[in-house]
Amino acid sequence: MLLKKELNKLANFSPTDFPFISLYLNTQANEHGRDDFERFVRKAFSRQAKKFDEDSPELKSFEHDRYWINEFLIEKLRPSANGVAIFACAGADNFFEVIELDTPIEKHSMHVSNIPHLYPLARLIDQNPRYVALVADSNTSRLFVFNLGITKSIHMVQSSEFDFPPKGEMSQTRYQRRLENHRLTHVKNILEMLERVVNEENVNHIILAGDEVIVPLLSEHLPPNLADKIIDVLRLDIKVPEHEVLRATLKSLKENNIQTDAENAR
Repeated sequence: MLLKKELNKLANFSPTDFPFISLYLNTQANEHGRDDFERFVRKAFSRQAKKFDEDSPELKSFEHDRYWINEFLIEKLRPSANGVAIFACAGADNFFEVIELDTPIEKHSMHVSNIPHLYPLARLIDQNPRYVALVADSNTSRLFVFNLGITKSIHMVQSSEFDFPPKGEMSQTRYQRRLENHRLTHVKNILEMLERVVNEENVNHIILAGDEVIVPLLSEHLPPNLADKIIDVLRLDIKVPEHEVLRATLKSLKENNIQTDAENAR
């Protein structure tokens, strides 16, 4: 996960004698369709600048960072970004790192210290871990990989419709056997896809959803390595819209108190 790599990189930053700026901004448009962070940035920089002696190396480093941060926010900030975290310290070899996010940051904040302030970033990861949501019925399955509140990928398994024989041409026992084999084949295909995606995406959490027929079959045949990752089972129709799957599964994550890396932040 790229964001975790950024977090680890910043956590390993050696303390500096110069002011290290950690700036977190919610860059969602307000009700008028405009960004709403400029005033906060201006006031925060003015307040922090008063803490340094005039003409000191620390103030020069801080003012250099102020210039480049404002330049980035005006010229380079991606319009679709809902949050941004900027880490800067000119005095430490012109360190400048920007993380633009699709997920909103809860509130604006600026932290000036000798190391990066990482708790807001780690908390964001903690609240929005990467996970898989599998929604299935007896013929179709939709597998969503969600990360930081957005859809990273969608995978599908579509089995052929069960061929119902004309009435009277097959005994009830044979009919039930054929139907059971059809469903088991579908379950096998779903679980193969699920295992592949979980391994490729390095996912630790799975939410299983579907109807009263397929969910018990999937649960029964889950291999131990996948069963250990199941955090909840929901009743959802295969046709439920993607945003509803996201809403329901995010609620499940919160209710199950899923934790990730917030405790590792400095």
